[in-house]
Amino acid sequence: MPSVPNPAGPTPIPLARLRAPATTLIVLGTVNGVIGLLGCCSRIGQAGSDPIQGDADTAQLVTYTALSVLSLLSVLLAPLIIVGAVRMRQGRNYGLAMTTAILAISPVTCLFLIGIPVGIWAVLTLRRPDVRQLFATRGVPSPAPYGPQSYGPHL
Repeated sequence: MPSVPNPAGPTPIPLARLRAPATTLIVLGTVNGVIGLLGCCSRIGQAGSDPIQGDADTAQLVTYTALSVLSLLSVLLAPLIIVGAVRMRQGRNYGLAMTTAILAISPVTCLFLIGIPVGIWAVLTLRRPDVRQLFATRGVPSPAPYGPQSYGPHL
């Protein structure tokens, strides 16, 4: 079967370099959000059972609290990671793409051990000069020019 040519032309090499780490971050963010949501639900279910008492259960209380916070952070940060990875894949919004890569590395989500190599891969890819140039050329569109035309209809 003959291949259909891309009407926009060939994919630029820097954009092709971003596909794999960005797609991996999208998957990581999605799974992280689901695991965090499940963790939050299980913590809510456990909240009414077995009150923790005494010094022997202090470790259990600390573990419960830490897992609750980690689950909540995973749920809250998952959309940011996904949106940033989508922007990275598009070659837009360098700051958000870099923030996403750094969030994957930081230990504030459930899957940070998997996120460490993925985030480092994304940071190294984003630091390449050709990739930075791609973001600079595909960045935020320039604002509307100042003048009467930008203020709406004239009376």
